[in-house]
Amino acid sequence: MATPLQDGSDATVPTRADPARVKALARAFRYQKLLDEGRYASITEMAAAERVERGYLGTLL
Repeated sequence: MATPLQDGSDATVPTRADPARVKALARAFRYQKLLDEGRYASITEMAAAERVERGYLGTLL
């Protein structure tokens, strides 16, 4: 995709997804969905069931 530059010309700007961020974002959406659906009553309960640190899960969400 071309992105207009300040001088009016077009340039192609290559982009790359950061795999770690993509994975973290996918996990965050999954964990939020589980909470929204009522599968877990709290972050603490979910962290124990998913075998992740509660602080990590809280930060991710």
